[in-house]
Amino acid sequence: MQRHASKNNHQNRASFVALLLLGAYSLYGQGNSTPDELAPDSRITSVMLAGGQALVTRTGRVQLPAGKHAIVFKRLPAELTDASLRFGFSTEERILEIRVEQVTTTEIPDEEANEAEENLRKAQARLRELTDEYKGMQEMEGLTRGITSDSTEKKWDDKTDRLSPAQWRRSIDFVEQMVGSLQGDQRDVKRNIIAAEEDVQVALVIAERMLSRRNLVSKQARILVQSNGSQSDFSLSYRTPGAVWYPSYSVRVGKSEKDNVKLAAFALVENRTGEEWQNVKLQLSASNPEDLISLPELREWRIRTAMVAEQTTSMDKRRQNANEAQRPMPAQAQSISRDRMAREEEESNAEARLDTTGIQNQPAKPSVDDGLNKTVNSSRNTLKESQNITAAKDTGLLQLLNERDRAFKSGFYDQAARYSEDFLGKFGNLRTENQKLFAAEEKNSRDIREKSLTAIQNKSPNLIAPRQLRGGAVYETQYSETIPSDGILRKVSLFEVDLVAQKIYECVPVHQPFGYLTGHIKYKNDKPLLPGPAQVFHGDDFTGEAILPEVGNNQDFALALGSTEDIKVTRIENRFQETAGLLSGDLLYHVEIQIKIKNAKRESVTLDAYDRVPVSEDDRIKIEDKGVNIQPAQRTPEGLMRFRLEVGPGSEQIITFKYNLRHSKEITPSASDSGAQL
Repeated sequence: MQRHASKNNHQNRASFVALLLLGAYSLYGQGNSTPDELAPDSRITSVMLAGGQALVTRTGRVQLPAGKHAIVFKRLPAELTDASLRFGFSTEERILEIRVEQVTTTEIPDEEANEAEENLRKAQARLRELTDEYKGMQEMEGLTRGITSDSTEKKWDDKTDRLSPAQWRRSIDFVEQMVGSLQGDQRDVKRNIIAAEEDVQVALVIAERMLSRRNLVSKQARILVQSNGSQSDFSLSYRTPGAVWYPSYSVRVGKSEKDNVKLAAFALVENRTGEEWQNVKLQLSASNPEDLISLPELREWRIRTAMVAEQTTSMDKRRQNANEAQRPMPAQAQSISRDRMAREEEESNAEARLDTTGIQNQPAKPSVDDGLNKTVNSSRNTLKESQNITAAKDTGLLQLLNERDRAFKSGFYDQAARYSEDFLGKFGNLRTENQKLFAAEEKNSRDIREKSLTAIQNKSPNLIAPRQLRGGAVYETQYSETIPSDGILRKVSLFEVDLVAQKIYECVPVHQPFGYLTGHIKYKNDKPLLPGPAQVFHGDDFTGEAILPEVGNNQDFALALGSTEDIKVTRIENRFQETAGLLSGDLLYHVEIQIKIKNAKRESVTLDAYDRVPVSEDDRIKIEDKGVNIQPAQRTPEGLMRFRLEVGPGSEQIITFKYNLRHSKEITPSASDSGAQL
């Protein structure tokens, strides 16, 4: 009876333990099961450029089943700033974790690499076969030239063992015939070798280009979420460097003096972020994204035990144990520690022996790259051997393509265009079958040449990076734009505005014989103008390029609108010399300046003419003003004058002013342009 009760107790205890283990396993499995991975489609819907960076926003929609899931976004830019990544749902989903990882992926499938290797093997085998055939012919030619006579032929003189003339002729004819035939065959084989060398070089370039761009480094974002099961819109945003913009303007002046000036604001945008912005409206900021003006987000602060993956090696264990052994401890503890260290060292040695055995029994599988690399090296040796026969040189195709890509990536567009042109020239000399293999590189070279020429055209030495403005002005493109990540400056339209300008012509007769048009404007627009180049057009005619200053709302500024030959200016200087005073013998110059201004336009114009009289910086040189026929609107103590004229259509006005210059014969005056401007 007691034994039976004891048996029942053991069974009950075992059942209870089993239930506990099952419950613990269930809880553990639920808490640590690998979440399902979802990779929803997303597209870039917003890009803001500021401070050399791009703030990119991706949006999309995802169907979330109930439970824990990992939403993965792959192929994000490698230079993405991890701390800037933000993610949000339109529904009440719970975000558990956001992680950014760097990933290296194979850009080219193994099938393409295997195909490239197979093509290279075939080209190499064909070249080696032809090279061996040529060498065999050379050896045969050498043996043929060593033939002297037919040993079965009866000798002319048995005593001296000499050949008769006929015997010599037959031997010579045979050798010449054989050598001529072999040399003809060698020429044919040599032509085939040259063609095979081209095949090998083309296959080599394709294989080596493939190896050089095989691995693609990018980042991916893993968002761990807990969902009740719903369809939700999401947004993912992040910052990445490699995006800059420059303000640029176009100014059009109407034919009539009363027409407004039309100003169009553009941005030249450069994208080197690693991803293309497709069909998206850009926002361009004159602020720095690091200078946050918005209140920082305050999130929940949760604390839990850190979970670190164990990657401790046997050597790490021994080092850790050794460090612990160096600490002072009681004798009994030291004894226990030494025993433990001995056991762990023995275990680690056993693990090491086991790992080594496993490695020896399971050799590493060679990668596709290893095979392709070996074939490339072997083919180069075969090519070098054949070039000893043909004396041919490497086509330089690989170097041209690599230099083309390097120059284009670095922004040396003139070099990129030249390398592209050189490659296209060599491409045209290839056989048709090899041109087909290079079709992609031909297209790339044409694209790079066109993009480089566009970049050179858009590049201006007057580009000015937008500096930070108070309030952080933000501009938005008028239209959706597509900006590839190729570093080319692309012009996008921002806004247009009509400017009411008081048009005043100006001239400096001492320097130029024509007039310049200046628009005096009060700028009224919420979007400030940033410093940058402005291309000026009179109608459809390009006049030149001016530099706009920084202009805010309700601010006055002067806009240079270019020169015009409709305002014709001539300046005549008459100088008369005489000796002043019988005793002093000073030299006296009477100077008369006459400025003629003719308006060839059909409308009256307002014109400011600038001129000057000299100012003495030496007491021994005297300047005396002798008057002017038209009173200047402005005059400075330094002798600068501005005359305001109203000149009718087809009419002419004349400004005349005089001064005397007197100095001793013992000195020679020296003039220089310096000092303040009017």
